[in-house]
Amino acid sequence: GRTIEKHGIVLVVDHKIPREWGGKTVPENLEAICEECNRGKKNFFKSVDAPWMRKVMGTKSVHVRLGETLKAFKGEPVDASTLEFIANQDDWKKRIRELRYLGWEVETFNRRISDTRVSSFYRLVKSCPWPENPTAVIRQYERDRAARNKGDSD
Repeated sequence: GRTIEKHGIVLVVDHKIPREWGGKTVPENLEAICEECNRGKKNFFKSVDAPWMRKVMGTKSVHVRLGETLKAFKGEPVDASTLEFIANQDDWKKRIRELRYLGWEVETFNRRISDTRVSSFYRLVKSCPWPENPTAVIRQYERDRAARNKGDSD
């Protein structure tokens, strides 16, 4: 909510997905953020293993990106903002819910992170081996469920 004029904010050009993680210097991967946010983001990114993150971010399947991230935290809570970043798409919460179609269990809960902020967290309870094409398996499960539901209403 701060502004350049009123608060003297300095904006910098930032890579949404860092170059160290496989991010490209292309318009869709660049954004203007304040220097303070950029410092915080860099500090967070330094805390994550760059080769592992490059591998995860290079995975085409959003389900695999999210699942492998949850597995990497070994049952510890993962902040929603981390998973949103990893997914790199708007409907990432639905993608996490879809993991249950593969036999996965993911717990969701909220935690107060400051006096004024509450954040959602996700914790992996159970994982299963990845099928060859997780997204295709999930889509087939949804089609089968829709057909079953349609049959129930007839």
